[in-house]
Amino acid sequence: MALDDLIMRKMGGERIQSMAAMILPKAELENLELTQKQFSSSIVRAQKQMEAWHFGSRKHVFEYDSVINKQRQAIYKKRDDILFSEKDENRRKSLVESMLLEIPQNIRDVVSYQIETAQNMGQTENSFLETAIKEFGVNKDDVNQFTGLSF
Repeated sequence: MALDDLIMRKMGGERIQSMAAMILPKAELENLELTQKQFSSSIVRAQKQMEAWHFGSRKHVFEYDSVINKQRQAIYKKRDDILFSEKDENRRKSLVESMLLEIPQNIRDVVSYQIETAQNMGQTENSFLETAIKEFGVNKDDVNQFTGLSF
């Protein structure tokens, strides 16, 4: 494994390279084969750290996908209820009206969650609003209208 390999760069390749530079002449550094125990253990540790990081990322993606799937199933169920209530006009109107009433609450929930996450990460109000405007096309008045919350 080369010292400029992705894993080594992320997990201490510079430190190993500086240690090797103290031991070896500059000409030998380019052809350096890491065989010493301290270098090998650093490589193994770096690989384990990267594997753990990637495992955590995959776990979060799976959790996110599970939440999205539950939401998708709920939406499809409501859609099917509306589609299959063709003969019962009152029921269909009732289903549509209840969905329309849920939309503002869903928006409030999403915005509240985003604000809470931003605050927990130490994000400033201006930074949060810049992100919200860029990602969602909202402004400060929109945030306050839907949440009643502020930073």
